[in-house]
Amino acid sequence: MEKLINSAFDFFAYALPGAFIILSLLILDKNNDTVQDYLNFAQNLKAGGATVLLAAGYVLGFVLTPLGRKMYRKFQKGGIFKKMNAWLEGGLEKVQYDFDDDTQPDKKMSISEKYILVREYSPLNFRHIESWHVYSLMSHNMAIANIAVCVFVVIRLAAYRPDHPWLWIFVLSGALIFFWLFLYSAAKFNIWSMNEQNAAIQALQLRLRTQQAPASSGSDSTHRQP
Repeated sequence: MEKLINSAFDFFAYALPGAFIILSLLILDKNNDTVQDYLNFAQNLKAGGATVLLAAGYVLGFVLTPLGRKMYRKFQKGGIFKKMNAWLEGGLEKVQYDFDDDTQPDKKMSISEKYILVREYSPLNFRHIESWHVYSLMSHNMAIANIAVCVFVVIRLAAYRPDHPWLWIFVLSGALIFFWLFLYSAAKFNIWSMNEQNAAIQALQLRLRTQQAPASSGSDSTHRQP
């Protein structure tokens, strides 16, 4: 099961967005001018070719991940995301706890500490939180993929002067819309992940467990002494 989860993580977070970017290069081939041309390519793609495509997509998606993360964080507190959040009601507000408050450094826990606590004491919650993390990764990588589509479509329109420009203008408009939706989703899922992680620590009193563990082990060892 763990291997299956890891495989799904790699596929949706890295391989799928990366493969989408590689396939979008077909836009630059002037011989592909209709939807049927692209469907024919998909039908002729063999299993070996699909494996190579996913492998190359995985590498590309992995490399582009820091760029996608930086991109959505740059827009996260901007006016566009605030308007989108008011419309989509995605919940971009981070719930504050005393152990996650920057103004209380003596109580604040690091990300690594919170990660370890939930993974150790609440594995079911940890898997649920990881799913939000996967969605966030996939979303910001797919946002980059849609930017690539926009760039390739603009190049095609400028270089080839296609007979049906409105079709490509429609694709360009769709890619721009999906870019913002994916970027917003990346921020949304990341905040959901952090909120659920903090909520698990608070509701299950996980921090108290780490403080009580040394004391209980110490009392046991003392009691067993002859």
